[in-house]
Amino acid sequence: MDMTGTQPNEGNREQFLDTQAPIGLPWRLSMFSVILFALALFTYVGLRFGYRAYLNSQAENVDAELEGLVAQVSADDQDQFITLYSQIANLKSVLDKHQFTANALPFLERTVVPGTVFTSANFDAATFTLKLEGTAPSFEALAGQMAVFEKAPEAHSVGLDGVTLSGGTVLFTVNINFKSESFIRQTL
Repeated sequence: MDMTGTQPNEGNREQFLDTQAPIGLPWRLSMFSVILFALALFTYVGLRFGYRAYLNSQAENVDAELEGLVAQVSADDQDQFITLYSQIANLKSVLDKHQFTANALPFLERTVVPGTVFTSANFDAATFTLKLEGTAPSFEALAGQMAVFEKAPEAHSVGLDGVTLSGGTVLFTVNINFKSESFIRQTL
């Protein structure tokens, strides 16, 4: 049996024996990792035992101050203050969401065509509908008034309910449905 193929070649053995493994880079990487770990461990221990104790003592001091303030105010005064604060908070919430129907008057001042006269107005806050009864000098003036109402950004829809001619004037009834955001009070 010939073992020449399994015998190591002397040239290959010398090639691997002469080469020395570089130890500089792994050694530096290991030292950097050890220093980084020590720094993280030091930071953890400092926060866990030093800063945590400091925060706990500060919280205890604040709690003691609060207890001192609570002792200065009687229970009856505390109840009255809580009731007043609750009422104010609820009132602000209601007023922020309350429809401000006075916005209908500036709308009419801005959109009424000269010659048109309104004889009655009725506002339904639940449906945001303004029902107007009035007179116009002619059908053309009424058509112009309707066009101005329809172009207004506050109006969702405009409908003419009744039109009659009486003498030289036109009697009419118009319903204007407003967008709900048109009646929210503007904050200063």
